[in-house]
Amino acid sequence: MNEPAKPIFKSKTALVGGIAALTGALSYFNPTVAVFLRDNAQGIVTALGVAGIILRKITSGRVVLFGD
Repeated sequence: MNEPAKPIFKSKTALVGGIAALTGALSYFNPTVAVFLRDNAQGIVTALGVAGIILRKITSGRVVLFGD
């Protein structure tokens, strides 16, 4: 299990986190998004947690921000 490291831009887990962060940032500028996030926070947080666990289980290798 000594696989080479991959850049963060190829990480599915980082992609999900990035989408979540962008959605949160968008909510500051779009009231409709803010209301949706507020009204559905419990489901969204649960889905993000489950997605993170599933992605960690099905993916392999380590991720690096900078080269080895």
